[in-house]
Amino acid sequence: MTNKEYEKEGSFQGCFICGSGVNLIVLYPFPTNLKMEFGNKKPSNKTLKWYSAFEPELIHSNGNWTLKWTEEKIKRYYLEGLLLHEIGHQMDSVYQRYWSPNYKKQRAENYADNYAYYWGNEVRNEIQ
Repeated sequence: MTNKEYEKEGSFQGCFICGSGVNLIVLYPFPTNLKMEFGNKKPSNKTLKWYSAFEPELIHSNGNWTLKWTEEKIKRYYLEGLLLHEIGHQMDSVYQRYWSPNYKKQRAENYADNYAYYWGNEVRNEIQ
């Protein structure tokens, strides 16, 4: 899932920055109320699938959609999902897979998503 769908609703979870020989991953803090607010539009199936591995609770109340998290689930999401997604961007950059003037952001997001899915599953399988 591209985080763009959630970012459009006002959240900015993390980003990968590169330039001048510097590569930086920034992870922003999770909302203190442990909720991702989506407003009156239900999150897309793609968004729900991305977060489903971390088991947040989808709530529809007063016409608004929210994913409710626990602290433990947020920790898992940041380590097994978000951080791995941003590392995927780093790997994409290091190997210069699609870095060109014609580079499409969606390709970068797909690569980072696939990287996070693969390595997240590897981590979960190793823990079990």
